[in-house]
Order: sequence, then structure tokens, then C-alpha cells
Amino acid sequence: MKHNYQDFIVQNVSVIIGSALIGLGVRFVMLEKGADQFTANSIFWIVILIGLVFYTALVLLGVSLFDLYKRLRNKTNSNKLDIQTDIDERVINPRDATEINSSENAKVLEENNVDTNAIRKIQHQKKVQQENEKLQIALDYTRNQFALYVSGEDLDWLCNAVICYSKKENILDSKLIETKELSNLDLYHFGWNIWNHYRPIKQEQVAEFLKATFKKINVLDVGTIKSHLKDSDTKDTIIKLQENLTDYK
Repeated sequence: MKHNYQDFIVQNVSVIIGSALIGLGVRFVMLEKGADQFTANSIFWIVILIGLVFYTALVLLGVSLFDLYKRLRNKTNSNKLDIQTDIDERVINPRDATEINSSENAKVLEENNVDTNAIRKIQHQKKVQQENEKLQIALDYTRNQFALYVSGEDLDWLCNAVICYSKKENILDSKLIETKELSNLDLYHFGWNIWNHYRPIKQEQVAEFLKATFKKINVLDVGTIKSHLKDSDTKDTIIKLQENLTDYK
């Protein structure tokens, strides 16, 4: 406290001395220009008074700005404290936080009028449509490949077998189809093309499908059929390997 009081005295004395020196300088200039003693002395005191008033105004302005700064800082710290308290409460009471989040989520859903069942129904319809389109591609491919090599009845049965394979269902009323002009390699390639179209079904399943469908390779075991599914095409091969059935013409 004593130190602050001494600083206050030093500051005020410095201001008075500075104002007096400026006043003396102005008084001297006035006398040099021919002013009388009374006018010069009056100017001297006016300069000192102006200096003191100016200094006082600066001090008051500084005090006001400092008070404003303290209030803003206290308000900021108070806001930070409130935020931290709210965070602590959420951490300490996770159940309350969960209830708040659930309430907010329910409010958002209500505001946006979201019908979950309607969305589920739409997505299911899209999935069914995609599966139907994929099946139609497989059936069109099958009919085009075998139209010249099996009877009409057998072709219908073969398409039915493809439908069962696509749905991962067992083929009912098993019947072995006789093919004309098609080699084992042709039938292997047909099996690989269908398997590739319906990945990720295991190749053992498509091998079983071929064995249960075509008379020509029914006598072979599943492992042998699987090992030849992607044998290279030859110039005599009728059914070629097809990476994408949608590209088949």
C-alpha cells in the first residue's frame, strides 16, 4: 500500500512539473512577443490547469476501461464455469444425459415426421426389385444359351432350377436334362457364369446344382465339377465364360 501511495505522489508531481515547464515555455514565448506580465502569467496558469485536467481525464478513462475489462473477464469466466459444470453433470449423470439425448432425438424425428416403417417398406421393395432384375438377367441368359440344345419342357425346368439356385432352395422333383451338342466344358462354363452372377454363393453349391441338373455330368463327383468350372475357352466351346451377364447379347 505504501509503495502504491508513493507511486501516486510521483505521478502527480511529474504531471505538475511537466505542466509548469510547458507553461513557463509558453510564458517566455509570450513575453518575447511583447505580451505584458499579467497576460503571460495568466497563460502560464491556464496551461498548468489544462495539463492537470487532461491528466485527470486520462486517469478516469483508464479506470473506466479497466473496470469494463474486469467485468467482461468475470462474465467470460462465469460462462466457462457454467459450461464446465454442465459437462461435469453430464459425466457424473450418464443416465440423465442418455435421457436428454433420447428426448432430443425423439423430438427431431417428430419434427421431421420420419416414418421408420415406411422407409423399411421402401427399402424392402427396392431390394426385391433388384433381386427380380438380377433373376431376370439370369433367366434371359439361360434361355438364350440353351434354346437350341434342350427341349422346351427341359428349358422351362432348367429355368426353374436356376430360380431355386438363386434363392438357395433345394430343387424339387429332380430331373436330369439331356443336352444336344453341348460338351462338359460348356456346362461347366454355364455353371461358373451363374455362380459369378450370384456371388458369394460357394462354388460347391453350383457344382451340386450342375450335377443334379444335367445328365451328361451327373456321374461326376462335385469336386471334379468344381475344379473345371473355369477351364479356358476353346474354339469349339459354345458357352463361353462370361464375367458379366448383363453384357451378354
